[in-house]
Amino acid sequence: MEGRKSQIATTIEQSKRLLAAGIDPGSADMCYANVEFNPNYLPDIRLSVIPYAQCVETYKTVGLIAEGIVPAWSLSRLWDAFGLDILGGWFSVGSSRSEDVIEELVRMLENRHAEH
Repeated sequence: MEGRKSQIATTIEQSKRLLAAGIDPGSADMCYANVEFNPNYLPDIRLSVIPYAQCVETYKTVGLIAEGIVPAWSLSRLWDAFGLDILGGWFSVGSSRSEDVIEELVRMLENRHAEH
């Protein structure tokens, strides 16, 4: 499957859109961070399986500034944590590629926020 990508979590851009929509960053089960936790190196921002809140706490514990950490939500967290009805028509009609599903879930959450 050359050229096809797989996405297991929100991108940084999608995460920022969820934050703008009012989603609590503490609900993120992953994060984008400098995974080396080393201020002496240039930032190597990567997706980490460390939950956002734990990552922020770890940074603070070792004396690093946690401002560059971005929360990320896995596909399963988006489904489970926000009570989205994944069986309602859109899922069977759209693509089943993970990056498309995550984008659709982000849009649904943005729309929910706009309605309230």
